[in-house]
Amino acid sequence: MIAAIVKDLAPNLIARNSISHVGGAQLLLTAGGNPERMRSEASFAALCGVGPVPASSGNRFVTASTAAVTVAPIVPCTS
Repeated sequence: MIAAIVKDLAPNLIARNSISHVGGAQLLLTAGGNPERMRSEASFAALCGVGPVPASSGNRFVTASTAAVTVAPIVPCTS
């Protein structure tokens, strides 16, 4: 039943080797009547909830700690 519906609605989708009838049905349900929502792979990933999460906090000027470089070495007292 699902195979016939998906084949009728999206024959080009099923013609691809890696998409099954069940996967095609899920894709049609996710896109709904608005396939323009998926303009790119990134927008499709965001729609599915698997989009990448930014690794930084958003700060553009990240500075590394240079304390180890600027501190004078400790010299033991020999007197």
